[in-house]
This record gives sequence, C-alpha cells and structure tokens, in this order.
Amino acid sequence: MCMTKIAPKVITYRDIKSIDTGKLNADAQSMPWYLANTKLNIDDRDITSSDSLKNRLRSRKKKQIIVDTLDLTDEVSLPVKPSPVIIDNLILSDDEMIEPGIESSDNSSTKQSYDQSEDLVNPEITIMVHWRCLEWKKFTIRKYQPITSIFQHFAKAEGVSEDRICFEWEGKYPRITDTPDSLGIEYLAMFDGGTAASTGANTRAASPARSKLDANTLELKVQRKGVKRPMMVRIKKTDQMIVLMVQCAEQLNLPLDKLKFSFDGEDVNKSDTPAYLELEGGECVDLFVSS
Repeated sequence: MCMTKIAPKVITYRDIKSIDTGKLNADAQSMPWYLANTKLNIDDRDITSSDSLKNRLRSRKKKQIIVDTLDLTDEVSLPVKPSPVIIDNLILSDDEMIEPGIESSDNSSTKQSYDQSEDLVNPEITIMVHWRCLEWKKFTIRKYQPITSIFQHFAKAEGVSEDRICFEWEGKYPRITDTPDSLGIEYLAMFDGGTAASTGANTRAASPARSKLDANTLELKVQRKGVKRPMMVRIKKTDQMIVLMVQCAEQLNLPLDKLKFSFDGEDVNKSDTPAYLELEGGECVDLFVSS
C-alpha cells in the first residue's frame, strides 16, 4: 500500500488563538482536523502543552518550530465499568450483591443456605409505661420475650402481687404472658399502668384474644421431653425455623444454643423453612434441652 506523505500545514497565529483549549481537553472530538492529522509549522510561538497554549503564544518571541501531532488520549476521561470487589465470601459489583450458594428464586420450598441472625429475628422493642399518670418508665423488651419483667418491676415497687398489676394499650389489656409480637407491637408502645383492687386483673376476659391464623401462618406444636403440655408456636410459611427456635428459647428463658429440634427423626436447622420441611400446620416438633 502506497503512503503519501502530507506536507506540514502552515498555521497562523490567528488560527491558533481561536482554539478553545478547555474544550479541546474535555472532548477530543472537537479537535480541529489540522491538529489531529498533520504536523504544524507555527510561526511566532512555542507550544508544548494544550493547557498553556494561549499563555505561551503571548509570552514568547517569534520563532519557528514543528509540533508533533497532539495526542490527547490521556487527557480524556472514559467511562470504565468497575471490576467486582470480593470481600470475604461476598462478590460486590456496582449494582448488585451476590452471596454464593443462594439462588435468586421466589420458591419458598428451596432450602436456604444461610442463617438469619438471632438479633435480626428477635429485635429489641421499646415500651414506655405511664404509671398512675404520674411518671414514665422505659423498658426494652425483645420481640418474642414475654413482658413478665414489666409486671414484676411494678409489683415489687408497689408491694403487691403481680396479678394486681394491669396495663392498657390501644384498648387492649396486655397479659403477663404476652409478648410484643403477640400484641402486634413493632417498634414502640406506650402503656397506661396502675394497680387493681382485686387480684387477677391482668387475666381478665377483656385481654386481647389471639388473632386467627392467616393463609401464610402455621401453628406448630413443640413437645419437650418430660413435659406433657406442648408449646404452641406460630410461624410464617416463608420464615426460617430460627423464628420458632427463638420463641421457644424466650418462653423457656434459655439460651438458643442449649436447644435442639427435630422433626420426623431428622434434625431441624435454623435455615430450614416450613415449606422445605413440608409442614402444613398442627405437626409436632420435638425439643431437646442440653445440660
């Protein structure tokens, strides 16, 4: 292939002065054709940088130089997709976070390969008590923890039995065995409290009845060895079994790592779901407490 050498083009000072160097640096496409494709014979000024083009043209004496074709590749910022960042077992990119071993699926029957943390399942709830309309007391209770300790606090302060302590919240009368979850408290609740003239006030018939099961909730029996009466625990079909385990640990006031669960002779894992275990409601889960 025959190549024809292009003779340098003579550019006047007026042509050079008209170049907008700021725009030239920001967008290489705006570069004049004679800068991109030819060598320049420039009378009057010495040019070494496009950034200082005008200043140098005004300050130096006239002389003739040849400036090589300008290459602004390094001066143009091109968008580059960032490479994924790997932190421990997580692969992070600019628009997603993928944890290995977890498939993206709406099928709740698929066994999940990770465990929810106990703190996430059983978060702390704040209960404020306006006692006798005189003072406020703040209590921090976990979601599945019975509010027994609140009754005990005021019973001791008043010198009465716990069954004479009563509270009212949004037209309901919380019982000593209730939990924030059973009462429907999500973040914060404000109780009005006082003492009753007769015993048994906190077990009155006006106490909130347990809500009916919806289509996504199951009620399971948890049978502890050596105990005749099973615990009745509710769990959503999409929940992990750690939700059931935490409720049992709170009712028994035992650490979770002391409890072991099985169903049909097979160990139940924290990450299992009712759908994975093929639970439909009413089944019995065995509970063993280690010493």
